[in-house]
Amino acid sequence: MKKTIAILSFFICLIGTSQASLVQWNVEDGGNGHWYEAVYVSEGISWNDAESASISNGGHLATLTSAEENAFVFSLVQADHFWTGDSVEDVVYGPWLGGYQEDGWKWVTAESFEFQSWFPGEPSNTNGIEGRLHYIYRDWSTVGLWNDWPASGHQNDNIDRINGYVIEYIPEPCSLSILALGLLALKKRKS
Repeated sequence: MKKTIAILSFFICLIGTSQASLVQWNVEDGGNGHWYEAVYVSEGISWNDAESASISNGGHLATLTSAEENAFVFSLVQADHFWTGDSVEDVVYGPWLGGYQEDGWKWVTAESFEFQSWFPGEPSNTNGIEGRLHYIYRDWSTVGLWNDWPASGHQNDNIDRINGYVIEYIPEPCSLSILALGLLALKKRKS
């Protein structure tokens, strides 16, 4: 019953927003109970704009604190439209994540940055301008690898741009759901 009320409360908080494809990493499956949404932006997007959009939707850019969470989130961005690349380098660039460099690498939530899944040779901070985190791959045999990239989202005259981001939502009660839970408790008390 409590789980049903919590899920209902979370969805009540989302009424009026445009959450199209939320996927929960279920606790019973070894997850954290958080919800994730992969967002595609055809014209590309900067890291700052992706983070602002995530916050305005009630979440934050995904913070990946374990290999399991990294694999789960990576599974949400398998569609080709999330990936752009340079056929010369044979490297393909994927969605933004919530990591940034400021006196070392950090998550936007201030969680521990102990777990890391860097692509070989990364982070490189090429030209001193690569300070934001996104997915990268050379082939699908090794998944969920990270790269550092300029916050603008592109290099090489926009040939290599970032076409999306992943939002992480932590279910927390909002005022409407708190009111609903209070009314349920009051009704139960009167019975």
